[in-house]
Amino acid sequence: MKRFLIGVFGLMVTWGMSLSPDLEVILTTALQNNPTLRQYRLDADIAEAQYQQAWADFWLPDVSAGASFTYLDPDTVERGKMSVPEYTMTNLNLPVIGGAGGYVPVPTMVPSGFTTNQTVFADNYGIQFQVAKPLFLGFRLANALKIRELNLKLARQKFQDQQQSIKTSVIQSYYNILVLKENIRLSRQLSDALRKRYEFMQANYRAGLVSDYDVLKMEVQYKNTLPSLQKLETTYQTVLQQFFQLVGTNLEPSGQIMDATNLILSRTNEAEILEYVMSNNINLVQIRVSREIQEYTYRLQQADRLPTINSFFTLKYDYRLEKSGETERKWIPSWTIGVSVSVPLDEWLPFSKNSALLKETRLSQEKTDLAIKTLEDQLSLQVKSLLAQLADQKQTIEAQSLNMRQAQRGLEMANDRYRQGVVSSLDVTDAEASYSQAQVNYLQSIYDYVNTVVKLKQLLYEL
Repeated sequence: MKRFLIGVFGLMVTWGMSLSPDLEVILTTALQNNPTLRQYRLDADIAEAQYQQAWADFWLPDVSAGASFTYLDPDTVERGKMSVPEYTMTNLNLPVIGGAGGYVPVPTMVPSGFTTNQTVFADNYGIQFQVAKPLFLGFRLANALKIRELNLKLARQKFQDQQQSIKTSVIQSYYNILVLKENIRLSRQLSDALRKRYEFMQANYRAGLVSDYDVLKMEVQYKNTLPSLQKLETTYQTVLQQFFQLVGTNLEPSGQIMDATNLILSRTNEAEILEYVMSNNINLVQIRVSREIQEYTYRLQQADRLPTINSFFTLKYDYRLEKSGETERKWIPSWTIGVSVSVPLDEWLPFSKNSALLKETRLSQEKTDLAIKTLEDQLSLQVKSLLAQLADQKQTIEAQSLNMRQAQRGLEMANDRYRQGVVSSLDVTDAEASYSQAQVNYLQSIYDYVNTVVKLKQLLYEL
């Protein structure tokens, strides 16, 4: 134990950069098994799909193709038939008037029958290809694309923040378990020492060397360690089960509490930490994104007052007669191209719905600005408080280290005096209890310090 504590004190001087191997495995497992993190990942994927939809609306035209077939009833087809008379060229002998008589042949067109020209058909076919693209919608598509981009950024940030949150919980629980294990070991060690001393005191009592009061006092000291030891072991099992649920595996922490000293801050300057936290804190990012979305929403609402311009092109093929009088149908192409403009008028009225929406959005923006300022002040106070705790905890570690060394020296002196017959075994017991408690306090001060470091690393996205 003495060598371990000296090693602990030495390790506090230099800090490493890596986590213990089993903690790395546990963190990886926790991130893989956490259902909430999977939901955040799906939210990010959904936001990306929504952004791609908005991108397609902004850049790509609407392209469609279609085919049609209709079949008309026989009466309609019959009414579409036209009967046209046919004529034949022949020579008619016409008498010569005023002459000596006789006939002259004259070429003449005479009716020879009727023909039917069908202009309506029962089966009708058509093929159509159309391209439509808005040319100007009052910047609606551009603003909608920007809102989707902001939502995607926020979803990804939430996913990263959830990762940091899970890591924070796992690391804190991991080292809490290690502290509990060490406390149990120290408590069991003290209880075993007191039990042996109690048994030794009973033997001395039977030999008539000590009084029954000395035996009773020793028994009280020994028996008082048993409830606290049992409580520690029960707490350990409860915390361990919670840890298993958190990480999704039954892998028990096997590292040492001093592995926690591998956790360090990449930034120690208060101004630098504040600047980074103000730029990356998920709550602040979320409310800032909401503020930006409000701005683009305001622009979308303004777009209701602006004209809209749409363009289209249509190419169509119909299976029909090309010209009147023909009898054979063909695939005949036709096309149209056009531009439409629409200008709203009622939205400009001061008592219109759009005017009220614009006013509401501006008031919401003002409210969000106040919320941002409040949150920034809270984060600033939180960072300053954590840094102050960190400075205090460093001093606490140094003080607890000195207390532990003092208690260790006191135990050594008590043992020497006991061997010399200057003090009783009860004094040695008191010294052992003081030394054990000093070790517990020292380990707890390390955990408190690391816990604060982890909270700061979470704010800095360094876990």
